[in-house]
Amino acid sequence: MSEFSKKIILTDADIAEAAEVGKWRAAGGDDLDALGRKLRSARPRLIARHIGVGSATHEHEIEPFIAKTPFTWDEVEREGYDRIRRSYYRVVRMGGELFYVSTMQVPRDAVERGWGKAGLAHCRNSRAIVQIVTPLPPLKEVQH
Repeated sequence: MSEFSKKIILTDADIAEAAEVGKWRAAGGDDLDALGRKLRSARPRLIARHIGVGSATHEHEIEPFIAKTPFTWDEVEREGYDRIRRSYYRVVRMGGELFYVSTMQVPRDAVERGWGKAGLAHCRNSRAIVQIVTPLPPLKEVQH
């Protein structure tokens, strides 16, 4: 674990609150709004690796770290913009494994709680763009 890395717990209530704050008014079509375009092109260094969910508590455990270089992947399988949670997501392949990568803006206090004072250098206008990376289970091959 790096000097910036530590485990924090996000509850379902935290996630619901973030979704409520970021609710996007309904608009026709699939066009991205300004935030969606910004998130799609962002290459943040504040990364949080999703470790798992407690089965009894439904707590999401993540491990934040500050990457030396922006996160990269070999291939994008699927991508899109979640207007309710205001996050841009991708299913990506890296070294033969699949990951769900969610890119979103978080407030300054969340950055400080997760990444410490070093993370504050990545804040612009009291917010920072972060990525949460969740490993996906391997795909099972379908036999014909």
